[in-house]
Amino acid sequence: MSIDLESARRGTPHYTGAYHKEVRVGSKGITCVGEFPPMDHPHVYYNVDEKKGAVCFYCGTRFIYDPKLKETESEPDCYIRPYDKRFV
Repeated sequence: MSIDLESARRGTPHYTGAYHKEVRVGSKGITCVGEFPPMDHPHVYYNVDEKKGAVCFYCGTRFIYDPKLKETESEPDCYIRPYDKRFV
């Protein structure tokens, strides 16, 4: 398994995965937060394997790495922008 340390240095993109069964992401290093507060689960950090992806053990969302997407893009769009008012 390769670890994407550069993503960790820049800040790991956060996603609300609980709303979707499968999410394609543009980063190999991600954080799943589940839903928006107060229903979010503990924030879990994953390295998304290029072949297997990563499955959140809290909400069951499967994250799949897609190199065609930019680092903070996802399909469907569930990326949480920095300082999102819903988390303040």
